[in-house]
Amino acid sequence: MNKQSSAVLLMAFGTPLSDDQLLPYYTDIRHGHAPSAAQVAALAARYRAIGGLSPLAKITD
Repeated sequence: MNKQSSAVLLMAFGTPLSDDQLLPYYTDIRHGHAPSAAQVAALAARYRAIGGLSPLAKITD
């Protein structure tokens, strides 16, 4: 009998607390490499899609 296992790894890199922290946050999680304007726009669009900034900061506090 061959038994398979699976696992899920969840990681939290934090979240910006305001719109003006979006670029510094994104740069930080990219190990200091600034994202392109298109990448920042895409990230901002993903935050807008969930209703604004992520609730992660409040949840983890």
